[in-house]
Amino acid sequence: MIVVPDGKLHLLPFAALADNGHYILASHLVSVVPSGTVLHILEYRAQQTESTNLPYVGVAAWTTDSPPHTLLASIHRAVSGPERSELVALPESRHEVEAIAADLPKPSTVLLGASATEVRFTQ
Repeated sequence: MIVVPDGKLHLLPFAALADNGHYILASHLVSVVPSGTVLHILEYRAQQTESTNLPYVGVAAWTTDSPPHTLLASIHRAVSGPERSELVALPESRHEVEAIAADLPKPSTVLLGASATEVRFTQ
């Protein structure tokens, strides 16, 4: 079954539809493909972004060289969330930000640790 949804129908999970009490996935292959309208919008968007180089700003404000298992042991969870003083670095956040910056077109700005300030970000 090939479904070409348009508008709000994109929100409908077609694979979850049932036929005689069984999911249609049990008896049919379900493929959802974009409509011609979506393809037109994507083509127009591609033409617009090709003419503009958008800069990348990567921010890893809380970085550390501690192994991930040490960080995970210090995470506190609560319904209201941790206090700002209890926040810890996300494991590998420095590596992720730098790897993304290397893969994207230039110019790029990478703000790590203490250099990740509001002033530097707005600059």
